[in-house]
Amino acid sequence: PDDAGSDGPAEPTPDDGPVPPEPSRTPDPEPTPTPPEPPVTPEPTQAEPSSSAHQPPETQLAQREPAPEAGAPV
Repeated sequence: PDDAGSDGPAEPTPDDGPVPPEPSRTPDPEPTPTPPEPPVTPEPTQAEPSSSAHQPPETQLAQREPAPEAGAPV
């Protein structure tokens, strides 16, 4: 019974520490492209430039494709 108690808590401790915190921080910096939309609603004149702001996000979408790959192994 002594062997089972010592082996149990010793394995989950080091595995649960450095593994979940790393992959969980990568998807955080992606939700940044959401703030640029709210400022366009209050001012109707900015509606024109908003069209231009929508084009840059398209490029980010392409970079997001590789992101899912990292989530697949998780």
